[in-house]
Amino acid sequence: WFMSLVIGTLSINLTDLSPELLKMVENVFKYNPLIIENCAKCIADVMICKKSDEAMKPYVSLTKTVLDGVSQIQRLPKFVSILLNHLKRAIDAKSTQKNFEETVLVDIIPEELSEHFADTIVMIPHSQILATFKDILDHIQQDSINPLEGSSTDITVVLMTEITNELLRQLLFSVKIADHSVPDNIKSKFNVLLQDLKIILEKMGTVLVDDHNDRLLKSFLDVCHASGAVNLMIEEYEGSPMKPINKQDLVPFNFSYVHPYLPPQQWKRIGDSIVDHPNCTAHRSLYKMMVQKVEAVAQVEEGSEGPGTQTARRLLSISDPQWLWEEITNLAPLFQANEVVQLITTLIESFGNDQDRWLSLLKRDEFVENRRLVLALALKLLNKVADIIGNEHNDLGKEVLDEFKIEDLLEYELSLLITEDESIAEEIGVCIKTAKKIINNNLNLEMADNKKLFDASFVRVLHFLPLHHFSVLSQTCLSLAIIGILGQMSPNPEVYNLLLDILFRMIKNPANNTGQLMVCGLNSGILLKFISQRGVSYPTLKPLIRAICKESLNDKKTAKKLIKAVSKPTVEDVWQTSLVIEEVNQLKQKKKVDNEQETEDVDSAIQPAVNKDESLDSLVRSVIPILESESPSLNLLPTYAVILRLHFRLEKDFGSTSLINKIEDYLRLCALDPEQGFALLDTLILFRNKLDNEKLRKTIALDGWKLLIKDNKEPKFLSRLNAIFTSCTDEEFKAVMADLLSETSNALYSDCDKLSALFELWCPLVSSMVSFSKSKSRQEALVSLAKYIVPVVERWRSTPEDKSIKPVLKFFTNLASSTAVEMKPAVLDTFLVCLQAVPVPSDRPLTVLNNLPPAVEALFGLYLFRNVLVLDRLHVYLPIYRKYLTGLARISGPDSEYIENAFPCADKLERVAKTLVKRQKDFSRLAQYVIADVIAILELHPLHSEVKSKYTNIINTFLALCDEHAVSYLTVNLPPSSQELFKTLHHNFMKYDKYTGRI
Repeated sequence: WFMSLVIGTLSINLTDLSPELLKMVENVFKYNPLIIENCAKCIADVMICKKSDEAMKPYVSLTKTVLDGVSQIQRLPKFVSILLNHLKRAIDAKSTQKNFEETVLVDIIPEELSEHFADTIVMIPHSQILATFKDILDHIQQDSINPLEGSSTDITVVLMTEITNELLRQLLFSVKIADHSVPDNIKSKFNVLLQDLKIILEKMGTVLVDDHNDRLLKSFLDVCHASGAVNLMIEEYEGSPMKPINKQDLVPFNFSYVHPYLPPQQWKRIGDSIVDHPNCTAHRSLYKMMVQKVEAVAQVEEGSEGPGTQTARRLLSISDPQWLWEEITNLAPLFQANEVVQLITTLIESFGNDQDRWLSLLKRDEFVENRRLVLALALKLLNKVADIIGNEHNDLGKEVLDEFKIEDLLEYELSLLITEDESIAEEIGVCIKTAKKIINNNLNLEMADNKKLFDASFVRVLHFLPLHHFSVLSQTCLSLAIIGILGQMSPNPEVYNLLLDILFRMIKNPANNTGQLMVCGLNSGILLKFISQRGVSYPTLKPLIRAICKESLNDKKTAKKLIKAVSKPTVEDVWQTSLVIEEVNQLKQKKKVDNEQETEDVDSAIQPAVNKDESLDSLVRSVIPILESESPSLNLLPTYAVILRLHFRLEKDFGSTSLINKIEDYLRLCALDPEQGFALLDTLILFRNKLDNEKLRKTIALDGWKLLIKDNKEPKFLSRLNAIFTSCTDEEFKAVMADLLSETSNALYSDCDKLSALFELWCPLVSSMVSFSKSKSRQEALVSLAKYIVPVVERWRSTPEDKSIKPVLKFFTNLASSTAVEMKPAVLDTFLVCLQAVPVPSDRPLTVLNNLPPAVEALFGLYLFRNVLVLDRLHVYLPIYRKYLTGLARISGPDSEYIENAFPCADKLERVAKTLVKRQKDFSRLAQYVIADVIAILELHPLHSEVKSKYTNIINTFLALCDEHAVSYLTVNLPPSSQELFKTLHHNFMKYDKYTGRI
């Protein structure tokens, strides 16, 4: 009845296949797959019928169900043979219809169906694979080879060739024949079929050499590629000796090395024929054959002019750029350095500054992890930029780049994966020295007058590349090229900033000494002025200049040029001198040695390139006149702070007469720009005891608090809180406490957005080591703060998403870990009240996941650091623990979409349990009650497997503390529904968890 239903409905509706009809047939086949084989005729009719876009998806689903059904009943080979017979009949019948010749393979076998056939092959026994293989070969001989040898290439022959070849291609790619689990007789039978396939391919190739047909050539090359892949895999698996290379293999289109069934001349004619037809659909199939040849000869090829290299070059010359783009990460490992450069050049010329395209490529891990590709792209992009902005008057960037051989750099990077190639390294080192000479001779402070329009897209792509992970030599070449381009480019702030940022990332990289190699040998004085001029709008200009100064001071000649360049500062560039002063001040003092010991015998690492004391003295004295003659200003504020710090630390006046007198004037400027004034306030707080102004000495700590902390709650200022707390007087400390307490209480009741920043200020307060009198004031402030928090906690019950929950819990977590502060009963009780009041509403999963992690962290921190206090309050602590377990269980069902966020919280709750049971004496009497609570939760709430494993581990953790009396108590007193669950858990614990250890 089902069979009649399918055959009848499909036969009537072949001209109009509706999605509903196809779905109905699919459901029938799912219900009774035994009828599929008898319905092969109507299935073939459906396959060759024209289908609408709406019907295509149900059609694919139907045909996939057909394959699943016949494989389920072990009838795939027989069905494939019957189906191919019916397809040939149906195509013959349709071949005379109008427009049928436009039918292509994907109309009959879409890509998704083809891939599903491969998946089906993987799941069937080897005997059926061999039978299917043989049946397909028979049909290729009957439906393709015989007509082709008779000079017939009508639509029936073309379609049947495409269909059978596609099925065979998927079978070859999916079969797992090179495996130890495959019996030898299966392997030998498979090899016999491969030999039969070679005979068939020889016949087909011989015909196609003289008769060019796009579709037949594509289908032929696809099967050749698949058969070649299988043969190469079997040869490698069996350890067959490598075949030698001959002169004919140098011909790019000669694939006889992998495919010996056609002579070299015929392969060449096929390749030339495809290339001569630009619109031929077999182009990409030809590319794949060429790539396969490159892969095959790679292990036996010697030198840079072998068959693989010749084929790769020809491939690059004929390939479609879009195909190269798609296959770039697969091609690059096969190519020599020259071909990688040519590949990148082709892509840059083809796709230009299409930033979306390049950025999509940079998101692919396989591209970013290929060092040669990234380095080649970076250097070619720099070359492209230099070409765009180049002119006859200024070609500095191009001159520098021309010194570097990209191929050598790529080979060097590749050699580092094994060991450094010293010969290439020496050649690159010579190129770097030459490039530095070019820069020293041509770099100046004059802005280039380049009128050419320049799109910054190339530089944006360059900015995304991980260039700071390359070798020192490669990074040095890139850095010098960037300096050259900066000197060649007319004013362009956006490009300047991008290039400087790339330069900064490479110089500051702590993993190598790129900065030292780059700067050493350059005129660092000119370089410093040059970078300062180009980076006026660069946000991190000063850290970049500081890094250049630091590296320059490691070389004697370079350091000399640097100090000379900044020894005569002006008001505008005095900040550069102050940066050099700071870096000179960081130099280590030269160790004292005996007079008899020669200087050259002293380790160079302990001898600074400059005389620190003399350099400091001369540079500071060059700055003093400017600070004395100029009125205090924000521009001079950082320089003033540097000189003042040196004055106090070295106790030298450096010839200054009025430097100290300007402290109050500069201090007033700190309010205008706290970030600039931070260094000055830091200096004054640190050396407050050396201030002559008694009033300033008493108030500087409080002034620093008000300016930097109270009004500007920035993390970088918080590092000086300890200094403020320890250096201020008791009265100032009380004032700070009152101020902070007042602001926090106001925020708790009116402006919760400020709470996070305010509680950040409490963290260093509770961790500071202060005097006894200050500690007493701190205790009073904490008790007062606890009183302010209690009414806020009441608010949490009505507003589960209250913004104060996280900051308050984080504050208590930090307080618990600060063991130097005594936790008064009032503070501890408030802490517990907060933990108890954390809202975990079952109807708001996101709220629970937002509130629980900080709450569990606080609960864990309280026991971890204050366990003595907690042990006296276990009657409060454990119910809170149970509440959190219950709250998490409510939102962690098997179908919950929040498991990824719930799992870490469950893991933390398990860690709490494992920490609790370490005090066996205190928890052995309570373990059974905790277990009963967790079992009740498991009974009441079905859990996702990952979360359930954590709850089971919690039970096992406490079971380890239970003696036989506790187990008996649980067995008797648990509800009947829970007793079986407990017995199972206890049995598994005794069997798998109790007796564990290391071998």
